[in-house]
Amino acid sequence: MTQLPFLLLDADASRAALDRSLARQSDALAFLAVATDAIRATARAQPDFIVDDVWRHMPDDAPAPRDKRAMGLAMRQAASAGLIRATDGYRQSAQVRCHANPRRVWRRA
Repeated sequence: MTQLPFLLLDADASRAALDRSLARQSDALAFLAVATDAIRATARAQPDFIVDDVWRHMPDDAPAPRDKRAMGLAMRQAASAGLIRATDGYRQSAQVRCHANPRRVWRRA
């Protein structure tokens, strides 16, 4: 019997993959919790803001996201929770890696 190329059966490797996945999920949840706190702090500090302002409110010891776009998920979740709401406005990002791309302006809800 041959093993299908897309099917790898290895119990130890499967458990190790699960452990890695759970660790990534735990890291992501920790980041989202800290990011949500930063969103709340930013919304209290200024009525209108962009994501750059939220990054400035992140603590120095915040868990690093696997991808900087994770802040977008935090912003969408905060909007869904009624903490903030999107406006029709945009401002240029000050993040060098973003090359002054426009960023949505958010407003506290």
